[in-house]
Amino acid sequence: MTIKFMKRNVTLIIGAVIVAMLVLMLTISFFYLPHDVNEMVITDRFSPPSSTYLMGTDNFGRDVLSRIMKGSQTAFMVGAVSILFAMSIGVILGSIAGYVGGWLDELIMRMVDVLMAFPTILLALVFIAVFGVSTTNTLIAIGLRAIPTFARITRGGFMQYKEFEFVKAARSLGSSPMRIMFLHILPNTMSPIIIASSLGFATAILSEAGLSYLGLGIQPPHPSWGSMLREAQSYMTRAPWYTYAPGIMITMSVLGFNLLGDGIRDLRDPRRQK
Repeated sequence: MTIKFMKRNVTLIIGAVIVAMLVLMLTISFFYLPHDVNEMVITDRFSPPSSTYLMGTDNFGRDVLSRIMKGSQTAFMVGAVSILFAMSIGVILGSIAGYVGGWLDELIMRMVDVLMAFPTILLALVFIAVFGVSTTNTLIAIGLRAIPTFARITRGGFMQYKEFEFVKAARSLGSSPMRIMFLHILPNTMSPIIIASSLGFATAILSEAGLSYLGLGIQPPHPSWGSMLREAQSYMTRAPWYTYAPGIMITMSVLGFNLLGDGIRDLRDPRRQK
């Protein structure tokens, strides 16, 4: 049974393993770092990987491994906060639109369509250009673009379930609309929302890296994989390890969460169980 499950859910397993490794690195970074992330040892500039510096050093003599580990805190913080922000607003808007319907549904969904018209990075650039560069604005900017995804998924679930017998029974027993929406219907729509969260987490990490690469994301002295990649591009031939490290971490994070989301989706698909 276990071998059969593994064969049918390779995507889920690979994604879970990658994410577990990232979470392990994140957890360790809170308690241990090989070196101070901002300690500059000029005499050790561009030192290749060694027993002292496992991933080498950067142009300021800072330990790349320590900064990669610390940068995982930034990546996960951005992913978690921005997705929670988007989920909170998107689920509420989608619930109201799907349950109430009518003109309110049209109004909410047209607002959602406006947000969907902007690419993630472009919307973030516009938001940051208007409100300034800060960690909070970066989180809000990334979260805004994810709102339509959660709103549409939740709306679809509510439109499907609001005519089911268990909802009609709760309504006939005098349950309030709020109770029906959030205690009866919403729990049944959580599966696609969780899948969207995993996929959105990957997008949020990639968006933060892109903004930081442009100098509009997380600001120094806080390490960010995107800003490390920007700093490393001028030294690709002299210190290739400096470029590879953040690039690989961004790739693995996006790949891991995308595979995890796809794996959960396949696992929840009834056609996969045949």
